[in-house]
Amino acid sequence: MGPVSLEVGDDWTLSTVVLAGPLPTSGVEALDDDALPLPAATFQPNLVVTMEQVEGDVTPQIYVRQQLEGLRKAQVMRQTSRAPEIVKLASGRDALLTEQILVGPGGDSIRQLQLVTIKAGVAFTLIASALDGPSYAQDYDRFRRMLLSFR
Repeated sequence: MGPVSLEVGDDWTLSTVVLAGPLPTSGVEALDDDALPLPAATFQPNLVVTMEQVEGDVTPQIYVRQQLEGLRKAQVMRQTSRAPEIVKLASGRDALLTEQILVGPGGDSIRQLQLVTIKAGVAFTLIASALDGPSYAQDYDRFRRMLLSFR
């Protein structure tokens, strides 16, 4: 995907970008020969990018810890599914890669691969999500490449 540009006033800030992946269609029959197949699940794989101003001493590890505390306080059901990994981005900047499983509002298990890096006082968080199970297993390598391509 190429660059995205939008002209807004100087008093606006960018905080969140959401990219939606293709709807899963496996195991679903079309209504007739001319109809498109219906999605197999209501959850669409996605990539969310957030940006948040942080204090100068905040590291990716501290930022992730603060976010996890917020999830705990909100009583979000989650578990860590992979040990955190410090990775090097294409830009040369360090980032923290984590993975977790959340229970969505409909009771589905959602697996997320999350990358956090700090640049010029801004925490950038990239979260790639898919249903847990075969869907996520198929998407993991692609998600990892997408997150590590962040500049």
